Amino acid sequence: MPATASAVQQPPGCTGNHANVSIDRDRGVPIYANGETIQYQITVTNNDPGSCNVDGVTLVLHLPAADGTPTGQAVPVITGLAMPAGTAKTVVSTIPYKLAVNPGVTDAVAQIQATAGLLHDAPNDHQYREIKEVGTDVVKPTISIDKTGSISSGQAPQNVTYTYEVTNTSPVAIPLNKVRVTDDLCTNPTYARGDNGDGLLSQNEKWWFTCSMVHANPGTYLNTAKACAVSAIDSNNEEICSPPDTWTVTLTPPPAPPAVLGAVKPQSVANQACTLSTPSGLKVRKGEVTTIKLTVRNVDAGSVARITLPGGKVLSAKTNSKGVATFKVKPTKTGTATIKVAQCSDVERLTVRPARQTASRRVPRVTG
Repeated sequence: MPATASAVQQPPGCTGNHANVSIDRDRGVPIYANGETIQYQITVTNNDPGSCNVDGVTLVLHLPAADGTPTGQAVPVITGLAMPAGTAKTVVSTIPYKLAVNPGVTDAVAQIQATAGLLHDAPNDHQYREIKEVGTDVVKPTISIDKTGSISSGQAPQNVTYTYEVTNTSPVAIPLNKVRVTDDLCTNPTYARGDNGDGLLSQNEKWWFTCSMVHANPGTYLNTAKACAVSAIDSNNEEICSPPDTWTVTLTPPPAPPAVLGAVKPQSVANQACTLSTPSGLKVRKGEVTTIKLTVRNVDAGSVARITLPGGKVLSAKTNSKGVATFKVKPTKTGTATIKVAQCSDVERLTVRPARQTASRRVPRVTG
């Protein structure tokens, strides 16, 4: 540009433009989540050897727009700024900005513009302009789930309790709310414990949920669960969810019920021959009531025994737990009685003897 009347080399002997405007963040690692506040620091420096004076500078900060580009709000920082030679690095302004970009944006760029300044590097003054940008990594909160079951195997039916450990694994200190757990088989996981009292799942904090259900039938049950939540500071209310986690329960059929009396006997018993016996010395007579105790071996309790008396009359009795069937008989005829049990090929025979002979009493004769 043409020299002005006031143009002069300042300071004498300076060699050119060494002024610098820069923009930085308050966090060493440039990672922020939506809703966090970034403190942008604007600094100036002009102390390299040979630096010439700069003055009349206007600084304007352009904040990130919703799409992450530096086209958002323009914030005036300072006007008429002087940066004489020898100016050490100096913070001239700190601008807070609450990060607010659209879902999916991963880079938020801010831009500082220096305009309207004059660089005094005689014989002519020159315009001083500078544009600097700084990008910020935008990260989402993250959450994890670890699912376990009270058993992994057993016999059906089984009541299984599932436990879900949910952790805020976010790379930055973002609290989460609206925390919930879903399970594709156990439909009502409920919060159990873990909250420190503020109702928010903070970074590295763990909450536990539980859910119980009955697996009634044999089979393999593969349950899949996930945890979801919303950032407590992000106005987008975007839900974030954990990777799924599974637990498998394998159930076998229950054991067969115990054998019922009267059912098919085990092979070891079925292979043993059954036998019938009555007490030795037992005498049965016609016309007398006699108790007969039949002992049956190797048949089930409750088996029916039958005695056929001479003349064809049949009486029946069931065996008790000791295999004894009891009859009370009063034969009307002499002959042979037979005793049989349906499951047994053995036959017990008894002789029915004649009735006892009784002598009649002689009436005494009276004389006189």
